[in-house]
Amino acid sequence: WYFNFQYMREYGDQATWGNWCKLLFVNPASASGGQDLLFANVILFIPWTIMDGRRAGMKWNWIWFPMSALTSFAFAMALFLALKERQLRYNAG
Repeated sequence: WYFNFQYMREYGDQATWGNWCKLLFVNPASASGGQDLLFANVILFIPWTIMDGRRAGMKWNWIWFPMSALTSFAFAMALFLALKERQLRYNAG
């Protein structure tokens, strides 16, 4: 969150999704990480959380992608996995 807030403070009105994605590719090192992040978050994370969450009996499975966009992919994924594990234990009990 620190870096997201720093980005918004530094870029002001230009702190858009498009500009953020463009800045991911300013050099080869950041492009490698940016490509992995965008691919995992936008293409894989959405169907994974919806299908796997549904199988586990979780509700609100659409919330994970907006959460990852507002916080971070790592935070949203970790929270999803923790709550999925909690749901599975609840279902088993």
